[in-house]
Amino acid sequence: EATSHPKQSDPGLDMQPYYSAIATRSSSLCYSKYAAAVSRALAEAGAADQARVFRDSAEAAWRFGRDPNVRVSTEFTNDDGELIRWIEAPSPHPRRVLLAAAQLWLATGEQTYRDALDQAEVITAFEAEVEGMQARLSVLEMAAIAQHSDRFPDGWGERVQSRIVTDADEIVAAVNTHAYRRVHAAPDTNRYYIAAWGGHQALRQIGVLVAAYGLTGDTDYRNA
Repeated sequence: EATSHPKQSDPGLDMQPYYSAIATRSSSLCYSKYAAAVSRALAEAGAADQARVFRDSAEAAWRFGRDPNVRVSTEFTNDDGELIRWIEAPSPHPRRVLLAAAQLWLATGEQTYRDALDQAEVITAFEAEVEGMQARLSVLEMAAIAQHSDRFPDGWGERVQSRIVTDADEIVAAVNTHAYRRVHAAPDTNRYYIAAWGGHQALRQIGVLVAAYGLTGDTDYRNA
């Protein structure tokens, strides 16, 4: 990932530093979430063999991410020539656990993943994810909790759906009043000031509309 937008118009002269990701416990759980989601999609499409490949991969990544004996470390030299030693936190971020466990629970039905959702720090992460959904791209992943609310802790599905529908209603109002029917939220909403740059906001807003339509069938969201 680049550290900024280009500083020189000639890409050959734009020598900005780049970051590269390493396979930490948290990043492995992030991968696990996506692999499990792909597995679910393939299974629903009837591609059982391909679904199994992604499911097995997702579960292997989960085991790595949840292994307390794993703590990834690395060394690098910064721009000042200083040697930096980094080691990851003793445990992965609860948000990573939440999103990965939810997808794996739906993909496999294994009780291990459902039990992970009952941990206190994961419940706290769920609350924070619902509150912070307006600035994140996890809306479709969270929508799966509402879609299958009977398989998750009491009240989770209702909380997620209420938040998605409330956000979608704001977006529909913006689409109906803004020039060129753009999907950005209205300037008098807090969301207008969050991640309003680049494609992030449009991608996230479209995700909200897709999720709301899928959960309610209301064609206002589909038309927007």
